[in-house]
Amino acid sequence: MNEKKNIIDLFKNSISSTVRAISENKNIDITYSVPSKTKKDNQITLPSPSIKLLENEKNEIRGKADSSALKLKYHNKLIHKSKTPNSVISRKIFNSIETARYESIGINKFPGILKNIDKSIESKYKIKNISEKKDVAIEDAVQIIILEHLTEKTLPKKLKKITESWRNDIEPVIQENITKLKNNLNKQDSFSDFALLLTEKLQLMSIEDSNNDEIDDELENNNSEDVGSVAEDAVKSEDTITGSSSDDTISQPSIDRDLNTSQNDTISHSP
Repeated sequence: MNEKKNIIDLFKNSISSTVRAISENKNIDITYSVPSKTKKDNQITLPSPSIKLLENEKNEIRGKADSSALKLKYHNKLIHKSKTPNSVISRKIFNSIETARYESIGINKFPGILKNIDKSIESKYKIKNISEKKDVAIEDAVQIIILEHLTEKTLPKKLKKITESWRNDIEPVIQENITKLKNNLNKQDSFSDFALLLTEKLQLMSIEDSNNDEIDDELENNNSEDVGSVAEDAVKSEDTITGSSSDDTISQPSIDRDLNTSQNDTISHSP
């Protein structure tokens, strides 16, 4: 147990050193627990490593640590807050574009960071079977595709798989705006203005796709109800037919009894 604890402590120390080096800030407070809504400006909260500390888990924690360090270094939260849109989906897309911005700056400066950030993004979908748009949040697809274009790096197959359902729709829109984003990569204020314009276009696509899904679901439900109604009518029709046949069968012995009685009467009264 002590040996495993020592391994975890060494890993945490390594993470702390890397975070301070990337952010160029020696006073960062690094904690390992469930993320809290309230935290200090100089604080980073990372997932607590398990006793097993598998390689995938290490990469995931490294990725979150690298991204958090880059955010402290290159992200101005006051500029971001002043330009953040109000609607929920717009805010998520806008945040993802900004995340792609400061992560791209770090990846371009420290190429080794890419692997860790890739693993961090992958971890969100490691247990999901991705086959259509509703399986992937549009903001995640936006972040990955923009990251790919801003760094001009080839992304792993798993990350590309995450973007497949959205790529054909959103990548052309991103490509129309990518040059402006690239030219302002280190100017968050100007970058955010172009990011807002891109966010508006992508939000409309998200709403349209959501409406199409609702229409498809409604049609599917209506079809199910129609099938159910037809089946119910068929059952009722069968019951009616069966009921009539049953009545006929029941009445037949009665007729036979009447005939027998009539015959007996005739026989008994014959001279």
